[in-house]
Amino acid sequence: MGVLARTNKRLDDMEVQCLKHRVPYTRSEGGSVLKSHEMAVFLAALSALLGMDARDGDVLLAWCGVGEDELKALHAAHGADLLQPKSKAALAGVDLSPNARKAYAQVQRRFEEWGQLLAAGAVAYVLDKLLGLLIEHTDDKRSVAALEIVCEVFSKPVGGAGDDGTVQMRARAAHQGHVRAAGQGQEARRQPGGAADGPRRQGPGVG
Repeated sequence: MGVLARTNKRLDDMEVQCLKHRVPYTRSEGGSVLKSHEMAVFLAALSALLGMDARDGDVLLAWCGVGEDELKALHAAHGADLLQPKSKAALAGVDLSPNARKAYAQVQRRFEEWGQLLAAGAVAYVLDKLLGLLIEHTDDKRSVAALEIVCEVFSKPVGGAGDDGTVQMRARAAHQGHVRAAGQGQEARRQPGGAADGPRRQGPGVG
């Protein structure tokens, strides 16, 4: 089955439903939710929160306004995992701008709180708060809309992952990460002029 739409917003809505309900689909080149920068940042934020990959903390902190040189200074002082709890005294000697220092402390504080809430099963609440954190750090209306779409992708529980909030969130992040990687692999294998290529607004093919 194929879907055609007049706007990309309608295609985004269709794609989100396919992703939420784990329905296999393909979308013509360009515009996929999976390939958006916002999806990459959201996945990185989840990965950092869950301790899946410490390097993803850099992606989140960069989104929140911590500069490249400031990240290097933080790593020099505190090692690879920047989002483990740090005291104010431990940060005193690190050269950070006031905004970067505030953003860094904010992310650390919220991650500590959200980790406890996840352990209690508050997955939907933490997703909503994570969305709010990312939206706080962008003035781009298009980016805000994209983040809202991306967050919805993670709203459906993964069957078999149980009720433990941390395990459930890890399963959702891992699933969408695999889907995104698979989609990128398919895109890389496409040949110009092939049947997979199509108009910008040709929608998902569901099957």
